[in-house]
Amino acid sequence: MTACVCGMLYGAVCLCDRTWTWEPRDNSAAAVNFSIVAFALGSAAICWAKGEASGELEPYLALLGAPLLGVGLRRMELRPSLVGSALAVAALSGAVVSMWQVLAAPGMHRASTQVAATSFGALGAIYAVVCAAMSAWTGMPTTTMRLLGIGAGAGVIVAILSGSRASWLILAAVLPVAILTGFSSGSRRKVLLTGLVLVSVASACLLLPNNPVADRVRETLRIGDPLRAAFSRESVRAFVSAPLSGIRRDDFAAKLDRAWLSVRPYAPHESPPRHAHNELLDAAAVRGIGGLVLNILVLAIPVIVLWRLAKKENGAGPATTGLLFMAAFLLAGTTDLLLQLTARRMTFLFFVLFCVITATARHRDATGQKAAP
Repeated sequence: MTACVCGMLYGAVCLCDRTWTWEPRDNSAAAVNFSIVAFALGSAAICWAKGEASGELEPYLALLGAPLLGVGLRRMELRPSLVGSALAVAALSGAVVSMWQVLAAPGMHRASTQVAATSFGALGAIYAVVCAAMSAWTGMPTTTMRLLGIGAGAGVIVAILSGSRASWLILAAVLPVAILTGFSSGSRRKVLLTGLVLVSVASACLLLPNNPVADRVRETLRIGDPLRAAFSRESVRAFVSAPLSGIRRDDFAAKLDRAWLSVRPYAPHESPPRHAHNELLDAAAVRGIGGLVLNILVLAIPVIVLWRLAKKENGAGPATTGLLFMAAFLLAGTTDLLLQLTARRMTFLFFVLFCVITATARHRDATGQKAAP
């Protein structure tokens, strides 16, 4: 969040002192920013028209700073090694906290911080994917390469110890692709060694006392995930009852509360849910068809832009890493919200724009032109 705020402030300064001028290469970032601003304004308008509380508008207001962040990132021209090192250090810090929590707990414990275990684990898995993929970027110093490897392992630790099944899905489905992509320029032996090291790290987590893996696996095999199944049913019913604008958030929260209690009582550390633990189902339930379309728009346009940029890359690079980030991000959205939670919203804003802007700058440098990709 701090990086986004600083980027937005710097972007505002650049606009005021006219040190930033539009170039054709800015078209890619502009397309992404258009989708973000349209999503924020459209979703806020739906909430306002329904008379929602002001707190429901807060997540969308922060997204309006995306264009300023784009300007700031383009003017700063951040070194990829700096961004990669920061992500790796963040993942390493999360891993240390996770292991300390699990080892110090009196019984089975799911690692978390100021965000819930589900979000914490998903961010760890996403960081593991990004660190693995960034290792293939050209021009990375050896020290940064090693730090990225440590960051990938640390992200795996966070994901495993969080007990988040969505983060485990990211590790299983996206991280192997990131490893193959991230080390595609190296030998098969290096790819195999990296995979073995990360598998060893994940296996070592299973040996820690109080880790949540065994209990979560047994629970899933025994009963599946009845809470999220109940939330899905309530989301569909809410959408069918008000398909144009959705129902009010408070009314939806009451339905989710009853759905939860129909499955099991609350544990002492749990509180009544206010969202459906699924990005698209929640959007359909509380913002109707308009909100659903806006959500699809803001998630699909970055994928399209990054895909076009990735086709112009010679090997793995920023756009390819951005695509892998989006794949992990979208998987995380199957069990939680994406753009209404601060940690995920700011991670999305910063990293997507960073990858798009870096990819366009590299393409311009490679071709010696200023034409947009």
